[in-house]
Amino acid sequence: MNGRFKIFILLLVAPLFLVSCGSQAPQDEWKPKRAKVKRPDAANARLAGEKAAKIKAMEKEMISKGPEGNPFLSDIIIRKAAESDEQLKGPLECCAISLFRLLAVVVGSDSSYALVQAPDGKRYIVRKDDRIGTRGGKVIKIDGTGLIIRENNYSVSGKVVSASDTVLMLPVSK
Repeated sequence: MNGRFKIFILLLVAPLFLVSCGSQAPQDEWKPKRAKVKRPDAANARLAGEKAAKIKAMEKEMISKGPEGNPFLSDIIIRKAAESDEQLKGPLECCAISLFRLLAVVVGSDSSYALVQAPDGKRYIVRKDDRIGTRGGKVIKIDGTGLIIRENNYSVSGKVVSASDTVLMLPVSK
């Protein structure tokens, strides 16, 4: 009986196997459809701009209230708002220019570099147009003897009243 059962199963499965292996007509391949994008017209663009302005105003209002006014306000948002209001300062803008020491100068035809030591002992490579000092000094010239830093003094209206140049010289070797 066991042998007959195996033959019976084999006779049932064999036609299914043969039918599944037969050739079939190729089906059309599925191709994704492109999404239709609605182009904004001028009125929609204006409304989007107004909506963005309202959202920014709401964010500023929430940030001005601080965490006391809105307990769900993220600390990251508060920090981001504080950073955006004031200009980010680099490590060379920590101290007055007179506290920096010039250690070395590399003068080339294309560009020049200077090695400056900050009051905390850290050393930085400075190039032309880098900011240095607490009063917004800017490196304007690097030559074989040292570097020149220009600090502008501004009026209340934001115009340059005067400019002072500070020279950092290389130490004289004996």
